[in-house]
Amino acid sequence: MEETARPISDGRFVSAPVKLLATHREEVGGFPATGRFVVVHAVLVCELDPRGDLLWRVRAFFDVYDAGIQLGVLPRRGGLGERAMFIARGFGLRRLRT
Repeated sequence: MEETARPISDGRFVSAPVKLLATHREEVGGFPATGRFVVVHAVLVCELDPRGDLLWRVRAFFDVYDAGIQLGVLPRRGGLGERAMFIARGFGLRRLRT
């Protein structure tokens, strides 16, 4: 895990953007290992105890769509595969921004 920017804190809550670097070597959720290297961006949101010494709650928000693209599970952004996926999900045709 690497820090991607400085954490932001108000003394009680801390928000820290990070990136995780890994190789997909084992099955995850029924999805077989690909052996591919992935970089997943995330934001950690942490609540500290009233004194600010201990972590009470930690939540992590991951960019799983980009991870899916890197693993070959989801189509790349802006391609025909992405358009087909959006149509299948009921979003219809839309103009892509350039």
